[in-house]
Amino acid sequence: MQKQRDYKAEYRRRLARGKAKGLSKAQARGHPRTGEPTASAINKTPASTPELETALKELRAGKALRHAAQAAGVSENRFRRFVKLRRLAVRNGRTWTVYDLRPRRVLTMTRGEEHSLTVRDYPEAQKAGRYWDAAGRFVRTNDIDLLLPFLGDALVDANGKHHPFETDPNTIHRLAAASEQAFYEIYEIQS
Repeated sequence: MQKQRDYKAEYRRRLARGKAKGLSKAQARGHPRTGEPTASAINKTPASTPELETALKELRAGKALRHAAQAAGVSENRFRRFVKLRRLAVRNGRTWTVYDLRPRRVLTMTRGEEHSLTVRDYPEAQKAGRYWDAAGRFVRTNDIDLLLPFLGDALVDANGKHHPFETDPNTIHRLAAASEQAFYEIYEIQS
């Protein structure tokens, strides 16, 4: 004969375990409120994949979440879960606003040297990419006007330290000739 289950004691233990993990009562019961993740998904943030990053790029470009997911070849639900659990974007009415604050490793030229730096967020990484592209085009064309937008500008790393962009033409040519690394080989999202 089977032992009778004590459902009230099981329920109390479930609530106590949830409280110890920092969950709300609704999450511990197994029925989270709207916007709260389930207890089983608290520590299971979806891993970043190239497809999800492509979909995020499409979302940042202004596409709807559904169309961004389709363009990248991922499920709409998987992409929505990735965006929400990693807090990469917020929905404002019918549109999504991307707040991708993950640090990134980038390559830049500063103070006569080439450096790999970790920057705080996407806008800083985007600025580093624009500079690297302009420096590369300058090396190919020798058009000094390409460097003018970066004169006096600097890249701020994750520690808040400023690294001024190298704008001396001779130094850029010297660094480009000695460069062993490409920007795309260094660029990495740090999770």
